[in-house]
Amino acid sequence: PLTRTILYNGTNSDDVLDPTRVGLLSASRHRVVSPLLLTTKADVRRAARHLGLPNWDHAASPCLR
Repeated sequence: PLTRTILYNGTNSDDVLDPTRVGLLSASRHRVVSPLLLTTKADVRRAARHLGLPNWDHAASPCLR
């Protein structure tokens, strides 16, 4: 049977304002889903801290920069 692969990323609303995020164009062409697109980076960090994630305050590290 034919299956559909869904790929998610962690792009947030602040990321789309950064012109160096060249991977966003490719992601849009390949229908990558960005569930955090309407969430700010500050809100993502706040949620990560609340959940006790040890990397909540680490610097961003986009893979294609």
